[in-house]
Amino acid sequence: MPAETRETIGDVINRGGEKIAPSEVDAAIKSYPDVADAMTFPIPHAALGEEVAAAVIPVPGAVFTDEILSKYLRGRLAPFKVPRRILIVDEIPKGPTGTIERRRLAAAFGLAVPSSAAGAESADDRPATPLEAKLQRIWADVLRLDHVGLDEDFFMLGGDSLQAVELFLMIEKEFGRHLPRSTLFRDGTAALMAKQIEEGMPSSCLVPIQPRGDRPPFFCVHDGYGQVLSYRDLSLLLGETQPFYGIQARGIDGEEEPFVRIENMAAHYVTEIRKVQPEGPYYIGGHSFGGRVAYVMAQ
Repeated sequence: MPAETRETIGDVINRGGEKIAPSEVDAAIKSYPDVADAMTFPIPHAALGEEVAAAVIPVPGAVFTDEILSKYLRGRLAPFKVPRRILIVDEIPKGPTGTIERRRLAAAFGLAVPSSAAGAESADDRPATPLEAKLQRIWADVLRLDHVGLDEDFFMLGGDSLQAVELFLMIEKEFGRHLPRSTLFRDGTAALMAKQIEEGMPSSCLVPIQPRGDRPPFFCVHDGYGQVLSYRDLSLLLGETQPFYGIQARGIDGEEEPFVRIENMAAHYVTEIRKVQPEGPYYIGGHSFGGRVAYVMAQ
């Protein structure tokens, strides 16, 4: 039987300034067919203040892992709302009144110590290669954390645009490889970034900043520096039902010749967005220089 709880303003999780309603996360978890009940709650985090966790009760006979459920949730929630800790349990502890108090669950499950302060690495989270180990060290230095897991997302760890700039400068210095900042949207973990550095991946000017949702996509052209990382905040404001694609400049990775004429940029970008949306109407915008390019694209 689902646990009885009441959500109040005090239950809202403040993850590094990003507000998360636990009931929204609860609903996403409960939409998974093998979940009988779930309760989202905050746990302390040394860098972010609070992090998202969830206790999950499976339906009788169901078997799934926290990683399976996490992957499911990543397709239904914004990255910063996906619980970093998922506990699969038989029951969720209740308070003296018979209801569940979200803010007491961290202590009840032994998670009252700030997660990054513990500095512990799990055995299966050890770097698999020297390259991954170097990247973990760089990420941890940039994010001011004791340890970064190979599969932890940059933004979910509290990273921001300024730290992204620092990260890529350190990567270029360490590996001699220039990566566009939009890499964090496609390959936002140390493991995926290591793969890109080691093997190289096909580049595209389209960056899926927030690809979920059933509305017509919004395509936003890069600024004068060719980058689209600054559009992340706008995509968050537009919400999870609005697909949002950044259009970064060709040649930003140093491996292709950049366009020098706006007309050529516009023609190429139109070809690219039609790969995502073959037919109009199209919603196109851009900041500053990007607005000029978007105007030409619309002609």
